[in-house]
Amino acid sequence: MAAVRVTGPRLRPGGRAWLASAGLLLAALPAQAQLRIEPTFSAQLTLTDNRDLASTDRKSDAILQLGPGLRLRSLNGTLQGSIDLSLNATMYARDSSHNTLTRQTALNGVFRIEGVPQQAWIDGSATVSRQAVSAYGLQSASNALVNPNTTQVTTLMLAPTLAGRIGEFADAQARIAWTSARSDGTRLGDNDIVAGTLGLGRRYGLFGWGLNIGRQVSGPKGEPRTTQDTAVASLTFVPDIEWQLSLRHGWEKDDFGGTLAASSSFWGWGASWFPSERTALTLQSDRRFFGNSHSFAFTHRMAASVWSYTDSRSLSGGDLLNTDARSLLDRYRQAYNDCMLAFAQNPQATALCEALARASVGLDPTGRGGFLNNAQSIQRSQTASVALRGLRTTLTLTGTRSVSQQLQGLSYAAGDLSLAARIQQTTASAALVHRLTPTASFTLTISDQKTADAGALAGNELRLVTAAVSDALTRLLSGTLTLRHARFTSPTQPYTESAIIGSLGMTF
Repeated sequence: MAAVRVTGPRLRPGGRAWLASAGLLLAALPAQAQLRIEPTFSAQLTLTDNRDLASTDRKSDAILQLGPGLRLRSLNGTLQGSIDLSLNATMYARDSSHNTLTRQTALNGVFRIEGVPQQAWIDGSATVSRQAVSAYGLQSASNALVNPNTTQVTTLMLAPTLAGRIGEFADAQARIAWTSARSDGTRLGDNDIVAGTLGLGRRYGLFGWGLNIGRQVSGPKGEPRTTQDTAVASLTFVPDIEWQLSLRHGWEKDDFGGTLAASSSFWGWGASWFPSERTALTLQSDRRFFGNSHSFAFTHRMAASVWSYTDSRSLSGGDLLNTDARSLLDRYRQAYNDCMLAFAQNPQATALCEALARASVGLDPTGRGGFLNNAQSIQRSQTASVALRGLRTTLTLTGTRSVSQQLQGLSYAAGDLSLAARIQQTTASAALVHRLTPTASFTLTISDQKTADAGALAGNELRLVTAAVSDALTRLLSGTLTLRHARFTSPTQPYTESAIIGSLGMTF
């Protein structure tokens, strides 16, 4: 094979922030913190009959991917959370011009640096993944295949928080959240968000009060910024331990880069129901300047299953009025623990539960579906999932629906929303895992991803079936053999692709 070509994103100022932050995480870690660090290495060989995802001139190829990595896990101490980082070298047997050595291939993490317990901490998340540029372009089942409609996106979020009590008057929390996203080869995925919030509140018996003010500035670097200012007063009523009801009245002022401005007051209400440790339901609804805004979440854990449904409608790119008060890590932990309890703490369910937990908090960089957009829009997102556990078999069913809609009065210069006022995508998937032996398992996955037509833009559909057998070959080495078949339906770029994939993974 020819020499590997070194490529990677041209990181603009701030693009290396996640790498610097990773160094700070380790530097700030004291010796007594219970951190588990596991070096990893993976090797994967893919034999595909359609490397370029073509409908006529199909080219088969053998694709070798080598990936050293690092896995960090910590349940307590100064650094808490889960971080997975892997690098990647990809080599093509029949066309060395596609060979790449990517410095940042995959990063997925949610973490907390805790200075003073319950008083000072930094929440954070980081992802590096390949994502679709356009929902109406070519969609693929693997990042190893040649797809010009994908690019690498790096996202980092850091949120320092201070909390305390002001005498007997109020509990206070001040928070500044910074999010930076960078995409390689296009500015469509670039966005910077800085949000500051200050909250005061206190509960007296059955009643409580709250006051929150905040300001958010967002937008790509070098372009007009969007600002959001909010002030919200709320009253809560807790008739018993299971129920919490709330009313809130607020004011918001939004300025979308000088092209659209809105200032209005609003009313909202909320309800939370926690009948047991296994069930939780929360709902918040407001009447906003762009219409109704809401956030709904329901989870229920049974003896051998976990059921969940989430539904939200808000402004994309961050919305101060629809932000979960819990930290990202807290929400991730709850989703992961509920899933593992449903599967009786079976270690073979770890990867599945981590994936479900990431998806539940909005960290699901699968590289399939979605599209890049840095302009404000109205986003509706719905996800329903159920995980069922049998004696040796588990079944996970997931359905998602997302609708991105232009904000009336705002102009869109680029991206899918400049071509369509409303973009809808749906995904349905089923994953069956059967334990063959104490160390071996069989997995069958079926998924269907569909982008609906939008005016003159024709939609598309990607159907994918994979069957895999995996086994722990030694204490440190595992192997997987996978068969894959994909069928992409599109008026302009239809294709079918089949592949045999063998992979080895090592944890040191």
